[in-house]
Amino acid sequence: AGVPFIVALFGTLIVLWFGIARGLAPLERIRVLLARRRPDDDSPLPKVKAPIELQPLLHTIEQLLEKLQAAIIRERRFTDSAAHELRTPLTGVKTHIQVAKLASRRQDERATLDAALTGADEGVQQLQNIVQRLLELARLEVDSNQKEVSEPLDAVNAAIEAVQLLHN
Repeated sequence: AGVPFIVALFGTLIVLWFGIARGLAPLERIRVLLARRRPDDDSPLPKVKAPIELQPLLHTIEQLLEKLQAAIIRERRFTDSAAHELRTPLTGVKTHIQVAKLASRRQDERATLDAALTGADEGVQQLQNIVQRLLELARLEVDSNQKEVSEPLDAVNAAIEAVQLLHN
């Protein structure tokens, strides 16, 4: 009497195991697709045949990938703009330091040396202010993303405005 029960139990477990494996196969395909993606791949996920119960998960993953790509694009623009805005004060500091080196070789040009060192000091102060504003902008962007603001922060324009305020 126990043999049919044991055979039925093992048969049920085997069918259950195959059913679960088949039901989770779409998740495994998605996992493999995501694992093989290159970091710079911004293409949408290929369509995966999945049960209706998994469609919300797939949609959420696609939205997350879109948000991630948008964040990467914003970060690249921000970095490009920041690098551009930092070049001008750095060039000024470099020029003032070169003038100071030339003036220090000549004993009679003390005023030129003082002016060059003052200019270099002002350039360093500008750089410190720009870096401080960029850090504040980065914090604002992080805070705005955490609060799920419906309109994204344009960090590039904000950085340009901050730098223009420094020059005025």
